[in-house]
Amino acid sequence: MYHVHPVVSVKDTGPIIASGVWITVEGEPRGDDFKNEVTTLMGDTIDLEHYGMTEILWFNAFWFVMGFAWLGFWFIRKDPVLLPRYAFLAAEGGEENAGSLISIKDMVVSGLFFGVTLVAIVIGYLWGNANYPNTTPLQTGKVVTNELEPQADVVDVVVSNAVYHIPGRAFNFDLTITNKGDSPLRVGDFATAGVRFVNAEVLTVTPIDRTDPVSPAGLIVTGGAVQPGETRTVRVSANDALWEKYRLTSLIYDPDSRFGGMIFLYDDEGNRYYHEVGGVMIPDFLSKD
Repeated sequence: MYHVHPVVSVKDTGPIIASGVWITVEGEPRGDDFKNEVTTLMGDTIDLEHYGMTEILWFNAFWFVMGFAWLGFWFIRKDPVLLPRYAFLAAEGGEENAGSLISIKDMVVSGLFFGVTLVAIVIGYLWGNANYPNTTPLQTGKVVTNELEPQADVVDVVVSNAVYHIPGRAFNFDLTITNKGDSPLRVGDFATAGVRFVNAEVLTVTPIDRTDPVSPAGLIVTGGAVQPGETRTVRVSANDALWEKYRLTSLIYDPDSRFGGMIFLYDDEGNRYYHEVGGVMIPDFLSKD
């Protein structure tokens, strides 16, 4: 079973965008009865929680032994390790004696370790190929999406004076809108970081559920509709607790606070027009407007 947790607090991770879903797994306290079984294409049913665990443990144990044996040869044996030996030889006989830093014994032991490593790799490959003949090769893919066609011939939007009022949890910015179309345009919603703020005077939007990052009445627009052929500056205020809920307010403490998003405008017939917006965001720690 699972239940929705409105805010997930993760220590030392910084701002986290979007909602969190808390999942509660029921069963024994140790989770011994939990199984995560899947059926492969070959018809075998395996438990992903423990599949191949024995081989993994043996594999890691072998290479841990090899690693500690190699370190032990250099650090636990009677002769000093490389740097003390180099300092000793350089002090006693000068730089010319430092060439004897690597002895015949060192080269023989290194060759044995190298040979054992190669043999272990070959045996591991042959064993894996025999026990797991059906594998999925590494794959890459390219997904092509349709780009939004520019609408500069219909509307042009310029952002200025973007301020986030911390006490009021409101992001205010001015938009200079030029309407190049033949119908009045009104700002309907503002989308940023996966969160959508809607102007209730233009659109009626109902969130899908309590985790849907939509504020149905979180956008207030002052300045009215922009008539055809007119250039007008309107004040837009995205004011909602979603700034706090989705950890977006933490971004204002960055040395260079910037924002980006999409502004959507609508005409009287409900046609939607969009324009990308972005720029510098100035935090206001005192104002309560």
